[in-house]
Amino acid sequence: MKKLMLVLLLLISTNVFAEWTKVGSNEDGDYYMDFQSIENEGNKVLAFIFGYKVNVWALNDYKIIQTSINGMKYFSDKVHYEYDCEEKTYQTYSTKSYSGHMGLGSLISSVSADVSIYNSGTEEIVPGSINEIRFKWVCDRKGQR
Repeated sequence: MKKLMLVLLLLISTNVFAEWTKVGSNEDGDYYMDFQSIENEGNKVLAFIFGYKVNVWALNDYKIIQTSINGMKYFSDKVHYEYDCEEKTYQTYSTKSYSGHMGLGSLISSVSADVSIYNSGTEEIVPGSINEIRFKWVCDRKGQR
């Protein structure tokens, strides 16, 4: 139980103080990653490398307000991804949507992989997608590709 509480505390505190770096943009929005979490390999909760898998937090900041499946409005979300640098795939572990830009404002929804309707398991990296850009940043940064 103490380990679970420590994990939850680390998840919350690290995400609050994330250092977002812009990695791409398109007509829908701007996209960021927290490279601090990758570089801090001692933090096995948020960013770790076991084999060729890399966990990282990403931030999507939308230009136009989005609507969640329950009708709530939001401008940004923070997403916890795992990228498999060898298999060229990714998986979404959690998504937190916020009423304001850059992960600010009220928390609108928080969905984890075990209950996420968005989570369809491992997905292939689509060429030209924002996840391909993220994949290259993460895997190249750690010398995995």
